Amino acid sequence: MKLELYFNLKNLEFPLDYRKIMISFIKKSLSEAKGGEYFDRFYKDTIAKSFSFSIVFNRPDFQKEKIILGKPQLKVLFSAVDQDKVALIMYAAFIAQKNKPFPLPNSNEMKLVAIHEKKIEKIITNRVIFQTAMGSGLCIRDHDRVQNTDNYYVHNDDLFLEKLKMVLINQAVRAGLGENKAENLKCKPLNCKIVPVKHYNRFIPVSTGLFQFEAEADLLQYFYDAGMGSRHSAGFGLLELIAQDLF
Repeated sequence: MKLELYFNLKNLEFPLDYRKIMISFIKKSLSEAKGGEYFDRFYKDTIAKSFSFSIVFNRPDFQKEKIILGKPQLKVLFSAVDQDKVALIMYAAFIAQKNKPFPLPNSNEMKLVAIHEKKIEKIITNRVIFQTAMGSGLCIRDHDRVQNTDNYYVHNDDLFLEKLKMVLINQAVRAGLGENKAENLKCKPLNCKIVPVKHYNRFIPVSTGLFQFEAEADLLQYFYDAGMGSRHSAGFGLLELIAQDLF
């Protein structure tokens, strides 16, 4: 399932560290859907989440600590797998939030006013070209449990492909697809750039642009539907399918 969520804002100012706002909105939506019945299914402990999103602003002016928008509107691109009723649960949770004000910093608020469903492409080959969606980027994180530190890798780092594969194998295993599915995965960055993104009060580097991937079609479909890489449920890793049968 792929959705476009349209929001109206009270004023033109939006926080620079904005992904956590959408995470809060998703949590609120789930906590109020059927009395919070589904909340733990997505946010209990560190359970794997099979969805992703990105936020698209109207003529944004990015400043040091805030974004000034051209119009008091924003669009959220949301994607989720269709297995285990994930897509149905999320859609119903969002529908229940329509026209309800959601408070934001600096006396602002946002209100969901429309939801449009988009066509989902079916991946039928084992080689595709993905592009990171507008407002998104591929985040690859290596967490050191001993030191409790994070290292991030971008497309031109020497260890990028190695760390990418480790992250995607782990994502496939946590999704129940098995380690073997991702062991033979191949990636080739085609036309990419590095973008620093503020996320929970720190800047992290992500890669945006075009990537060629080779893997089994169902694994590629999962990444296309659920988002790819580290922090994919926190506003990173949302993908657009550019080509799958032209090369």
